[in-house]
Amino acid sequence: MTKYLLAGLCVVAIAFSAPRASWALPADDPGQLAAPTMPPPGEFIDILVSKLSLSDDQKVQLAPIIADRQQRMKAILADTASRPMQRRRQAKEVMSESDKKINAILSPEQQQKYATLEQQMREQFKQRMQEKKNAASN
Repeated sequence: MTKYLLAGLCVVAIAFSAPRASWALPADDPGQLAAPTMPPPGEFIDILVSKLSLSDDQKVQLAPIIADRQQRMKAILADTASRPMQRRRQAKEVMSESDKKINAILSPEQQQKYATLEQQMREQFKQRMQEKKNAASN
């Protein structure tokens, strides 16, 4: 069950970094997912530039938001003292706050593309999780 709670937490964490995120199963506990590796903020901004056609000004404005979000998400994922549901709520709050800041910088058209991109990343994550689940049961 813990693996599914962590998966729920991690889906939020990799909403945009999914194309570059790598998942690994730790050798000491094959039932647990390792934390995703997120691209550096600059690389993540490059992904957004290519998907959303960001202006130079938007890139500069988004960089500290993305850096802060990634730092906070890493801290949440590393916090093993908190309960999984508490970490999940914290992660959702961080993502919600940063998404509001990001959407304030984006044009309405970019906001729609951003929402579509988020949905695509979630679907890709679900597919990968299902493949891992199927591979583990075989």
